[in-house]
Amino acid sequence: MTQKDFASTFGFGFDQLKQWEQGRARPVQGLRAYLLLIDDNPTGMLKALQRIQA
Repeated sequence: MTQKDFASTFGFGFDQLKQWEQGRARPVQGLRAYLLLIDDNPTGMLKALQRIQA
C-alpha cells in the first residue's frame, strides 16, 4: 500500500503522514493509539472501517 493509499484508507492527510514519518511532527495520543491498532491488526481495522462506512 502506498503512503497516499494508507492515508486515504485510514483517514489521515497525506501531508500529515509525511510529517510524522519524517519526524517533523508527532501524532497526538488518540492518533498514536489508532496507528498502533492499525499496525497490530491492519486487516481487522480495514474490516471495521468497512462496517462503519456501510
